[in-house]
Amino acid sequence: MRLYKLLINLTLDYTKLKPFEVFGHSFKLYYWNDGQKLRILYEGNTNKEALQGWFGVKDGVELTNLTYWTEVLLKNEQDFFQK
Repeated sequence: MRLYKLLINLTLDYTKLKPFEVFGHSFKLYYWNDGQKLRILYEGNTNKEALQGWFGVKDGVELTNLTYWTEVLLKNEQDFFQK
């Protein structure tokens, strides 16, 4: 599995994102706010080019020690968009 830092593209409509097509069916997303920026890391098998269609992508990043974490198990793809 590869680790990438994802940068949000504010010009895209993320309601059209199909998570399982972009991220794959087995992946981890890490995020934290250091007080200045929201940082998002993706760990999975999707190649960099597929992620670049939706995000700015930086590789060669390391996972920092996260104080808190949670695991989210999705029943279906629409769980990403329910409010």
